[in-house]
Amino acid sequence: MNERKPQSESWESFVERQIQEAKADGDFDALPGFGKPCPEMDEPLTPDWWLKKKLKRERVSMLPPALAIKRDVEKTLEELPSMSDETRVRRALEELNQRIRAANLAAIWGPPSTTQEIKVERYLDKWRESRGSS
Repeated sequence: MNERKPQSESWESFVERQIQEAKADGDFDALPGFGKPCPEMDEPLTPDWWLKKKLKRERVSMLPPALAIKRDVEKTLEELPSMSDETRVRRALEELNQRIRAANLAAIWGPPSTTQEIKVERYLDKWRESRGSS
């Protein structure tokens, strides 16, 4: 569709003609989402709707660091039971402690971080118990 608009034709009819030709050629058949409702159609439109959508699509968190580290702790502790070996569990807990220390020491925006480091051996013992091994 690299056709140039003839001077004798209005933009509206030129565009409409191209749309109708594309329909006839089947260019609009089997598009992703065909026959499905538009996502977020019922959500209220806010001035920053595009920003919220971009953050959600790119999975960017806008939590203050003190709250983000708390979420990180929860997520890491939830993942422990699915880890298959003790080395991975220990590494995950030690890396989590490094992130906690960094969050507690950083000059940050939002509320201060008061998250305490994880007691690695305590959580390793719990992990071993859940596996039925010592």
